[in-house]
Amino acid sequence: NPQCTSEVVRKGDKKRVMKKRVIKQVDKKKEGSPAPQNRTHTCECGKVFKKPSLLTLHMGCPKRYATPGALKKHQLLHTEERPFACEHCDRRYRSAYDLKVHIRIHSGERRHMCTICGKRFTQQCALVRHMRMHAGEKNYLCSICGKAFLSSGELRLHTRTHTGENPHTCKHCGKGFKVSCHLMVHLRSHTGERPYTCTQCPKSFTTSDSLRTHIYTHTGEKPHRCSECGKTFTQRGNMVNHMRRVHRPLNCTECGQSCIVLKIHQRTHAVDKPYQCDACGKCFGALATLVLHQRTHTGEKSHTSPRCNKQYISKSQLTSHMWTHTG
Repeated sequence: NPQCTSEVVRKGDKKRVMKKRVIKQVDKKKEGSPAPQNRTHTCECGKVFKKPSLLTLHMGCPKRYATPGALKKHQLLHTEERPFACEHCDRRYRSAYDLKVHIRIHSGERRHMCTICGKRFTQQCALVRHMRMHAGEKNYLCSICGKAFLSSGELRLHTRTHTGENPHTCKHCGKGFKVSCHLMVHLRSHTGERPYTCTQCPKSFTTSDSLRTHIYTHTGEKPHRCSECGKTFTQRGNMVNHMRRVHRPLNCTECGQSCIVLKIHQRTHAVDKPYQCDACGKCFGALATLVLHQRTHTGEKSHTSPRCNKQYISKSQLTSHMWTHTG
């Protein structure tokens, strides 16, 4: 059975006319272009079509596009066709633009920079998602533990830590992974593939992050700066470890939350506060912060110390407590 349902945008015969226009757009060929040979497009129900436009009509997809190019790109979603292949790795994409953005991973090009922390991204949308972190916009809450996330995709992946689901399995050793990209990186440990090559020396790497960190050894760049003392690092993980070891978590004077990077956390208090507590009327800039605050009314403490069984409202409070065990 087709997944999409037809949407009547005009009454009577006008709907049929609209469909004919869509077919005319898709099937129109440039003069001199060769017709594809023996290409078929199969629906999930098993029915086969010679043209993607006929498959689209069969599925009843209501989406409409202004240009034939945009329509053809959309139709690839129905056929799962990915004609644009990366010459550096085995990834494939539906459009030339998507491939172009992907190639920046191999080249190390990250043209979109966060003005707050200096982190760089290959795509504008990734930067926008990252900026939500600084603004405190984490509106996707885990129903099990209350942790908040920037996107529904991040929440879905996090939920698997509770369910133990690892749907992506290695065919060589049987190890399971929560996301397909982690499986892809793991497979390289079996094949020995290192698709990310440095343009300044012969070294190659299994991941784009490893390549980017390596490139800093050539450029001398240290993009991650400690907000407390100004020391810089090539890797964010090294910076976080430095802050935990040297500065230790600090408590926010406004909300009492314990934070590794206090200055970044304090920016959440400067934004609009649309989330109000029903019990006391206090307002918050992020839904996750409101949820944590509401636990002060309910008495819920879902984070337990593995050393002494003390319970805390938030994970950050538990982290701060664990320092008392390390001396």
